[in-house]
Amino acid sequence: MNNLKITLIAFLGSILWVIHFMSIYAFAEFGCQSNWKWTSGVIMGITFICFLLGLFSIYKSYKVSQLISKETQSTLYFLAHYGIINNAVFTFIMIYQSVPVFYFRGECL
Repeated sequence: MNNLKITLIAFLGSILWVIHFMSIYAFAEFGCQSNWKWTSGVIMGITFICFLLGLFSIYKSYKVSQLISKETQSTLYFLAHYGIINNAVFTFIMIYQSVPVFYFRGECL
């Protein structure tokens, strides 16, 4: 497995978080201003898709960490284990961050 692929897998959780944060912010803000009724479904869909991709990135980071030998490729070994922690933290943040959006979205409807 090449270095670029391992690096992308390690940072996939943070990339997903940025996409998730910007999209739910836009839909929550503009949906609230324009009284679009369908934005709650879009926000829920985006959150669910990002959550599933986050879980997938945790799984892929774990599989990569199992393939890499600690003695011969210590940098890649560290990066793979960093990917597990990074992806798990950002997946948790995505879910934790969505709760207030759904709570306060009810005031707009």
